[in-house]
Amino acid sequence: MGARFGQLYAAGLMGDVVPYCWDVWEPDWELWARRLRPLRPPVVFVTALESARFLARALPRSEVVHLPEATRLDRHDCGTCLADRNVGVLELGRRYPAWHEAVTEAVRLRSPLSHQYEAEPGRLVYPDERALRQGLSQTVISVCFPSSLTHPQRSGNVETMTQRYLESMASGCLVLGHAPSELVDLMGFNPVVEVDWHDPAQQVLDILASPSRWQPVVNRALNRMQDVGDWSVRVRTALETIRTIGLL
Repeated sequence: MGARFGQLYAAGLMGDVVPYCWDVWEPDWELWARRLRPLRPPVVFVTALESARFLARALPRSEVVHLPEATRLDRHDCGTCLADRNVGVLELGRRYPAWHEAVTEAVRLRSPLSHQYEAEPGRLVYPDERALRQGLSQTVISVCFPSSLTHPQRSGNVETMTQRYLESMASGCLVLGHAPSELVDLMGFNPVVEVDWHDPAQQVLDILASPSRWQPVVNRALNRMQDVGDWSVRVRTALETIRTIGLL
């Protein structure tokens, strides 16, 4: 997690570097600009659109390109339909307290399916990546909110898509929460079931009572992920950009 500027500067001693930047949050924008500027990178790839726009202004000698996150589709199991899954709701990592507190008791009392989340901060739901992938493959609802909602002190106003959205869709989960606009742009539609804040608990219970009704939503997202969600797509885009400016 976080930038590894030491490695980047060491690589810069050997020639041109092309950084691919994650977690470029608004409070750290100026820091990123100061650290990248001495390297004069010909291209800078940034996962968050708003951060890419800032760096494009701050680094006029560099081509700054928004290149969203992706996942490895072949590492995820999407084969089990929603109706046959045994994890009702999964909240991985950070959670949105307002939503969590509104639904937890209702799911516990009124749904036969489990609700998985960190019982204590830092206590992982799944101990390793293999268990995580298996858990996602058995989940009906994967809850995803952008960091700008769950951790605004860290992220500022940068509302960006994280890999969790992509992993969830690739695993055949129904994603519930809020979709960053860049995810909607990438997919060409909103693949996220937006929270009904009038009654979030009843919304979840209705989905869990009849998950098969939502299978077409999951299937549509899965089909679109084949075109836009895999790392092979991002690599092609990156190589095309690098060739365009004459580095390859």
